[in-house]
Amino acid sequence: MRMVDGVPSINFSEHVHDLIEKSMARTIIIKLLGIRKADVGN
Repeated sequence: MRMVDGVPSINFSEHVHDLIEKSMARTIIIKLLGIRKADVGN
């Protein structure tokens, strides 16, 4: 862990970044299509 502007910063692995990116992409697509979470199932 390192400090950035006096705040602790945690570096995540590339795998974690990939999972976050996929999740964010899915969320954006769902919002653009106007699908409610109940309609998606997960």
